[in-house]
Amino acid sequence: MKRHSIWICLLLVLMVFLSCGRGSGINAVRAGDYRIVSKGTYRGHLQFQGNSGGQLESVKKLRAEIEKDEMMILNKISDRFYMIPHAPYKFKFAAIDEAADYLVLRYFARIFEHPVYAGYQIQFVYTRNSGKLLKIYTAEVPLE
Repeated sequence: MKRHSIWICLLLVLMVFLSCGRGSGINAVRAGDYRIVSKGTYRGHLQFQGNSGGQLESVKKLRAEIEKDEMMILNKISDRFYMIPHAPYKFKFAAIDEAADYLVLRYFARIFEHPVYAGYQIQFVYTRNSGKLLKIYTAEVPLE
């Protein structure tokens, strides 16, 4: 009986370990792990899919994950990298980089009455087929 209990405990520990390893990159950032977040802009050849993300079902699913909890993930990233207050973030567009097979979602938040910056952008870079979050880029957007 004791041996049976040990195996059950080991199996439970293994299941917990494996489920933690597969956690979403967004959940890692929500928990305070910013390793996949970098200052800068995604550099690739993007094909604009429109502000609705085209008809891509995957865009709707990824947006729902980003936008849950009143888009707090976007504010957490901004608070980590910037000091200037901003308006709420809005989804701007989805784009595809066919060469790299990536899907990029872009969000923007306006900064009012700033002499240099129009706002902040955050880009989420996913693999197109699996929807795995690879990288998050954040940058100040200069006035034009």
